[in-house]
Amino acid sequence: MLYRRKVLLRFLKELHEPTTLRLQKLLFLYRGYCSRECYDFFPNKYGCYSLVLHNDRKFYERQGTVTVVAGSTPIESRVSLCGSNVEGTDLSLKPDDEIAFSKVIALSGCMDDASLIDYTYHLKPQYAYRSCLLSRFTDDVEFANQIFKVKEKICSMPHCLYTIGYEGVSIDTFIKKLLFHNIRTLVDVRKNAFSMRPEFCKGALSKALDDAGIRYLHHPEVGIASAKRNELLPDNRREELFEWYERDTLPACRPFVDSMSDIFKTGSLAFMCYERNPLECHRSHLATYCLEVNPGFWMIKHL
Repeated sequence: MLYRRKVLLRFLKELHEPTTLRLQKLLFLYRGYCSRECYDFFPNKYGCYSLVLHNDRKFYERQGTVTVVAGSTPIESRVSLCGSNVEGTDLSLKPDDEIAFSKVIALSGCMDDASLIDYTYHLKPQYAYRSCLLSRFTDDVEFANQIFKVKEKICSMPHCLYTIGYEGVSIDTFIKKLLFHNIRTLVDVRKNAFSMRPEFCKGALSKALDDAGIRYLHHPEVGIASAKRNELLPDNRREELFEWYERDTLPACRPFVDSMSDIFKTGSLAFMCYERNPLECHRSHLATYCLEVNPGFWMIKHL
């Protein structure tokens, strides 16, 4: 069992049919206390949100370990644990995490859902700036000022051409990076928008980004075919692969560059592929080409 899923089950065992929103908020607080990052979060329409947590909950639903009584919103949807399905399962946590768990459960006992929303929003306003519940705080001048500063900071992020890889990061961390850098459009430059991690496949990724208010585009014509990668990369001929890409593919990418330039006028965009290191990915060569052939671009930043 994945450790983070053990943490999820432990919370469900302790809590009595929490709302899905409450579950998100409590695990967000737990992350702040514990040494192990089980889930990351990004700002969404109800504040801090983890898509990985949502997907883990759905995983247990399919197993029959968890039951969800759906409401029209996360405030109304409730989650319950089918105890018989976890009998005999070791749900003990690491010592430091047990302490973190106890702190969060004790805090939870003092708060209803409304109080928990207030607490988490004030604790980390950078996760609340996209919330549809901000109207609840119109009389809170200090908090409104904090939200203004968060938005101001995000809007002041450099307007440039970003590149980003998803190797080794969760979908939540990935989306958080995009939001906090004020990236309006993600351009998938993979030849095939498929991944062994389902959340980074085209359909799932597009939906997740749409929910986060980020436009998704896929341009396979600027990618590198798997056959070419398989020909050169097993022999560590990466430099040869990029020489081929610059010679064979980039000269035909001028229409792509011009269309990206038009989008760039409206806000920052990011080229996305797999590799963590941009120097090991064709996206860095594509970004450099954009700057060389179109004056509409002026700066590259690798995330």
